[in-house]
Amino acid sequence: MKYSVRFYPLPRKDKTTGIIPQRDVLVHMSVTWGGKRVIHYTGLRVDLGDWERESQRVKSGAPGARKKNKELDALAARVEKVFYS
Repeated sequence: MKYSVRFYPLPRKDKTTGIIPQRDVLVHMSVTWGGKRVIHYTGLRVDLGDWERESQRVKSGAPGARKKNKELDALAARVEKVFYS
């Protein structure tokens, strides 16, 4: 079955100040298949300046990038296992 997985930080406006944070932003995973979509919080947080939008991963020079990218890769592999098992 055809599917796609996307990772992206989702900054949310602070309710009290109205400011959109640039640091410590939640990373979400979106899985789309057959016209359906599931969005899941990955448990990771990143600074927006450390996010590489095109690769959908943390930039290699950012603190903790290797560990966070491994976790994102593991999540993508788990989704692939669901669709191809």
